[in-house]
Amino acid sequence: EDIADQTQGQIHLVAHHLVTRPVRIDAISNPSDWKTQSTYLRIQGEVLDDTFAESEDLNQIAETLRELASESKEHAPLAGKLLSGLAEGSIWSLVSVWLNWLQMEALELQVKIAADIQRHVKENGNDSVDEKVIQSYQASYHDELE
Repeated sequence: EDIADQTQGQIHLVAHHLVTRPVRIDAISNPSDWKTQSTYLRIQGEVLDDTFAESEDLNQIAETLRELASESKEHAPLAGKLLSGLAEGSIWSLVSVWLNWLQMEALELQVKIAADIQRHVKENGNDSVDEKVIQSYQASYHDELE
């Protein structure tokens, strides 16, 4: 995505990528391009084998998730999602599912806080909100973050 116009030329491109396997970077082939950002950085390295988590470790994680799902209705949906990620046989797919879940939880809290602030503005009839009011709404959701 080209954002040079939006950033007055400070940043030219925003790239989105997905890490699916571990990689060891041995060297950067074009380090002079780091500052100029005229092209992508190129590396010398290798894709690592994804077997550092032994199948026994993955089985133990799966068993723990199954126990969690059966013991707690609150945690069952997350445990089920994590088990589906683990079913691919890679710790990285499990991490990806976990990260997606955390991002969705954060987004849901942001929406709740924004709705509370909008309701506050509407009830009080002013267009601005004191920073202390915002902080109090954020603090009210603190327990949900833990």
